[in-house]
Amino acid sequence: MSQTHISNIGTRTKPVVLVVFERLVPGSQLVQRLEKLDFDVKTIRDASEMLAAAKELKPLLLMVDLYSSIVDICSCINQIKSDPATKHLPIIAFSQDIKPDWEKEATSAGARFVLPGQALLMHLEGIIDQALEIE
Repeated sequence: MSQTHISNIGTRTKPVVLVVFERLVPGSQLVQRLEKLDFDVKTIRDASEMLAAAKELKPLLLMVDLYSSIVDICSCINQIKSDPATKHLPIIAFSQDIKPDWEKEATSAGARFVLPGQALLMHLEGIIDQALEIE
């Protein structure tokens, strides 16, 4: 009698977090912290690729730096929230230097939280827990 062994039974896959950033600080620090929390972290530098990457990777969470020299980040967040395949994804927006209008624009576009980069790093686990709560 032959036995079938399925090697992936009982193995745990890490949840994917997609992080979008151009600047190394706080982007790379965030990536390191997320990896220490046992997430499978995927990064992109060009926010215009965010929707395609989210559809392909199917992340648990998106974390997006509001600074971009390439595109309007809030438009990219709005695309995520307007697409049926990705509209459910919680988005945490951050920036090293939050400009007064960014918080309002990012929240209006669909970001669940908008935080200074250092505050995000200091309270990362709690913010992730809150972002993943079902509304």
